[in-house]
Amino acid sequence: MRDQRAAVRLPMTLPVLIGWTTASGRYRETQANTANLSSNGLLLLTPTRFRPYTPVRCRVLLPDAGKGVELFCRGRVVRHTGPGEALGVAAVIDEYELRRASDKA
Repeated sequence: MRDQRAAVRLPMTLPVLIGWTTASGRYRETQANTANLSSNGLLLLTPTRFRPYTPVRCRVLLPDAGKGVELFCRGRVVRHTGPGEALGVAAVIDEYELRRASDKA
């Protein structure tokens, strides 16, 4: 079967802070790691179970020789990992920007 992904996935384990609003309206955050990322999505290793299409905000600390650059993105959960895979969720990126780590969201 041919791979039909829209972008190349880069296997990278990076720390990420995931933020979302629950169905009851509470804002929550959890720490996780990326398993891979691409120009249009992330695979996030987290035991947190998100409902499909949950909007998420992610702050990924990028390795850059200590200058503190983050990838800040907004997106939505599109699937959970399957049997035999590490617990996690895949999220599509709808918008993103690079920021200094000290900049506020």
